[in-house]
Amino acid sequence: MNLPPIISFISLKSKWPVIWLVVAYVISGKLRTLLAIDPGYAAPLFLPAGIAVAAVFLGGMRMLPGVFAGAAILNLWVGLDAPDPVYWRVAAGAILIALASTLQAGVGGLVFRRLAERNDLTQGTARPSLLTVLLLTPLICLIGSSLAVSALWAIGSIESTSVLTNGFYWWTGDMLGVVVMFPLALTTLSGPRKQCSKRAFTISLPVLLVLVSGLVGLYFMQNAALNNAQLRHADEFGKQSQKIRLRIEQRLSAYEQVLRGLRGLEAASNSLTRQQFNAYVSALNLGQHYPGFQVVGYAPWVSQQNAAGLAKSIHQSGFPAFEIHPPGNRAQYAPIVYLEPFSDRNLRAFGYDMYAEPIRRAAMDQARDINQVVMSGKVRLVQENGQQEQSGVLMFLPEYHHGKVPKTIQERRLQLTGWVYAAFRMNDLMNGLLSDQQDDFGLAIFDGTTPAAEDLLFQSDAARSEANKAVFDYTRTLEIAHRTWTIQIVSLPAFDQQLDTRSVDLIRFGGLGTTLLLALMVWQLASGRERALKLAENMTREMKQKKQQLVEAQRIAHVGSWERDLREGALDWSDELYQILALDPQAAGSIHAQLLRRVHPDDRRMVTEAFQRLEQDGIPFHLEHRLLLPGDVVKYVRQTGEQLIDDEGVALKIIGTLQDITPQKQAQAAVERLAHYDTLTQLPNRSLFFDRLRMALIQSKRNKTALALFYMDLDGFKQVNDSLGHRAGDLLLIAVAKRLTQTVRASDTVARLGGDEFTVILPDLSRPEDAIKVAENIIQSIGQPFMIEARDVEIGISIGIAQCLEKRLTEDELVQLADQAMYEAKQAGKNTYRVRGGGNPPH
Repeated sequence: MNLPPIISFISLKSKWPVIWLVVAYVISGKLRTLLAIDPGYAAPLFLPAGIAVAAVFLGGMRMLPGVFAGAAILNLWVGLDAPDPVYWRVAAGAILIALASTLQAGVGGLVFRRLAERNDLTQGTARPSLLTVLLLTPLICLIGSSLAVSALWAIGSIESTSVLTNGFYWWTGDMLGVVVMFPLALTTLSGPRKQCSKRAFTISLPVLLVLVSGLVGLYFMQNAALNNAQLRHADEFGKQSQKIRLRIEQRLSAYEQVLRGLRGLEAASNSLTRQQFNAYVSALNLGQHYPGFQVVGYAPWVSQQNAAGLAKSIHQSGFPAFEIHPPGNRAQYAPIVYLEPFSDRNLRAFGYDMYAEPIRRAAMDQARDINQVVMSGKVRLVQENGQQEQSGVLMFLPEYHHGKVPKTIQERRLQLTGWVYAAFRMNDLMNGLLSDQQDDFGLAIFDGTTPAAEDLLFQSDAARSEANKAVFDYTRTLEIAHRTWTIQIVSLPAFDQQLDTRSVDLIRFGGLGTTLLLALMVWQLASGRERALKLAENMTREMKQKKQQLVEAQRIAHVGSWERDLREGALDWSDELYQILALDPQAAGSIHAQLLRRVHPDDRRMVTEAFQRLEQDGIPFHLEHRLLLPGDVVKYVRQTGEQLIDDEGVALKIIGTLQDITPQKQAQAAVERLAHYDTLTQLPNRSLFFDRLRMALIQSKRNKTALALFYMDLDGFKQVNDSLGHRAGDLLLIAVAKRLTQTVRASDTVARLGGDEFTVILPDLSRPEDAIKVAENIIQSIGQPFMIEARDVEIGISIGIAQCLEKRLTEDELVQLADQAMYEAKQAGKNTYRVRGGGNPPH
């Protein structure tokens, strides 16, 4: 059944749509390999599945050959890119997958076409049908995933253990591919040709760019995560290899101690008997506590002259068949006379002259000369019988006369009595060393510094098959009893499969989900371009309004703001900050130096240090300081600053505000003046008077100087106030205050307590008589006529003087004395003074 194409401009005779389908299938499919799930072929997003279904839906069944060709080419490409491809499997797999993909695309396109006949899927009103498409897609995608994965398993391309995993990912990838590409293809290709071209550039192209960019980025991210996981796995392999190496060292170190114990036994016994040797070794229970020992024994150092006597003594002790072998005349012999266990294949070593063999002799000579346990090179033990033979090594420890170790090499060679030794079959020695790790690691040990095949001492069974294809390997040299071994540890598949890829999966699926969401967002934005533009215009207008509101708020509050980028050094100021600093934005430039130059010189150091602490240590500041502007204009400002840091604690910028608080400062100064100064005469009031009097008394006591207090009342003031009015009275009080201030010293305090009562504090008097002179000057000054409202006004003044000499008084007592003295002056006829207080001037 060949359905006609839905797309009106597709020619039934043209082959270009099919060719473009093949190209799109192969290119989009190659992107899928970036996300392929190991092991196998499946990916969590397979866009060609959606392209194929959409192609059949829009172009009819004639598009199926393009689906088959695209799937076959794609899978041939992927299969041939794999390492060591099996060509028949690659070809068979490509054909089988292409058949499954074609069948799935045909069924999907046919089903969706049947739905389209009842409800136009290309129209936005067909939401129920689109929902049906989404519901049917999972069922349709079971066709390709089940057939393709089963076919790949059947030809051996994937393991049976990964069939379900690959099937799930294959089904998920196809389903998401159809969900993404099918609606996108419908949106782009349905309708007139001109609209299709426009939609291709305004909708499809942005969405595809997001998808491709996201998939490429996801590829690199998951590779980075995989590399990190592999690095962690390699580190774990190294740690475990170090532990295996340490276990080898510890095991052989323990065996050295056994030899040292045997030498101690020989030294403690004047004549070590076979029974003593047997009892000692039996007590060690070597088979249980020291696995791997083949034999432990003793070989005396015997000259050619004494060899016959040694053999004779052993014959007499019950071993008539004993003989030193291999036969031959040699200057020196080291035959094995004691060995345990003394049974089975070990009997073949009884009487063996180890010194006759070059490798053993080299180790024995070295042990003799350095008085240390020395390991031999690789040898064939005499115990071997040709069946299941193993490489062998021996350990030697020398013994000397009387158990004493000579100091020099020459003496050691002369006083040598023999060697205690141990022989090991390497497979038995290493048995159990890997314990529960034998499935994870393969171990090989070589005699010498290079892993040569002829020097192989031991190789675990798993290491033989995995040595050439191991993911990890560890090769190190090891010093064992003055012998260098090379150990080679390789990872086995069981260990390789322990690679933790959870982070990779998280990135893969999280990134895929993010990419799809971004693509959906781009689709929504692209399809609603006018709405997006309108939204952008509204947001721009709102941002401008908020910015203007912020500017107005700063202007009203006299608050300017600044921001300094610590990385680039750029300083940004608000408009109000330029106004506060009286700077031209065009001429001044937003530089930090401009602000500091406007700071008052007396406050500049404090502000500079605050900025330095903010930039270097991130310490915020809240300062009040002055600005000195052109024309000697002084402004008071309140400045704050703080530091902004990123998530890693790196300072990004410093921000701050600067508020003009000059009006507040002026108001505060006015309030403080009202609280401490008389509003009419501007002289200190009663509160400030008592504060200064208290300080003057403290200073007088500390400096031991005289102090005088004048309590004064104007004579005739009431008549002036009553006759000329309160205004004239006020003007007279102001004039009196001015004359009093001019008559006394600058360090003296003139105060008005209320009405026509005034006081004067005279501190630091050299002589008590100086106060009398000041009083006389005041009386003379006040006695001069005052010009009040074009009239001459004459008044007098009565002064009470309280002096504080040796007898120290409180401020209340001093005021009381001055008040009493003033009344005495009033009673004495006014316009005069009287003195209260006693004692002599302080010394």
